Amino acid sequence: QPQALGPGSSGRLNFRFALHPALSPHLWRARDSPRGHGEARPAMSVRQLSSPSQASGYSVDYGGDGNTTLANHTGGRTQRTKTDPLWRKHDAKANKSGQRGTIYWVGKSIMGEDGALKDERTNGAKYHGEWGNNKKHGYGVQVFPSGEKYEGQWGNGLRDGEGTFWAPVGKAKKLRKVYVGGWKDDRRHGRGTCFFKNGEFFQGSWDQNKMHGQGTLRYENGDLYVGEWHDGQRSGKGTLNKANGDCYEGYWLPG
Repeated sequence: QPQALGPGSSGRLNFRFALHPALSPHLWRARDSPRGHGEARPAMSVRQLSSPSQASGYSVDYGGDGNTTLANHTGGRTQRTKTDPLWRKHDAKANKSGQRGTIYWVGKSIMGEDGALKDERTNGAKYHGEWGNNKKHGYGVQVFPSGEKYEGQWGNGLRDGEGTFWAPVGKAKKLRKVYVGGWKDDRRHGRGTCFFKNGEFFQGSWDQNKMHGQGTLRYENGDLYVGEWHDGQRSGKGTLNKANGDCYEGYWLPG
């Protein structure tokens, strides 16, 4: 702090700093100045964190903007700490995690026969739900550019868990329920029910998008098969009940 000057003084200001001896060589450097000796460097400020009688602790700011600090000088050792750059903070905010609002993806521009871009775009996509590590993760609803829709669980950006899938039908693009059940790595997997376009439906086990295991298929003509499936085909023990009343029970081969 500056000391008061008495009458007849030369007009110079003398400064006294109460710094720990172990810290002084690192922070202090005197320079000659018309205003006096021992003037502090204007680009450096010192803030005492504990009393000199205790373990010394200081925070030093070079440049006066608070962006870079030399902090926590304890036990004769100085630890240097830097704050994150601004771009890193913005990047962290851009990464999606947790519950978010609806995210939209703009469709691509449509090119005409002459090679020029039209004032039209293909349908975009949108997603509303949970995120994890900048990927769709948790529960969410996705509308695809084709108009298809999925609502259910996600894992690392892929459909994973229980979910329902719809597809648009006709000029009106009315959504038709296609599949309800389990998913794994963006494919039908586990127990689920699929409603085919021709009116058929299958209820049973799926493996990598194919009917596999025990399941029931109702055919378009009214026939009903209950039994085992392998790689999307009837295979193993099963019973076929025909629409005309006939019944076949036994073992089936693929094909």
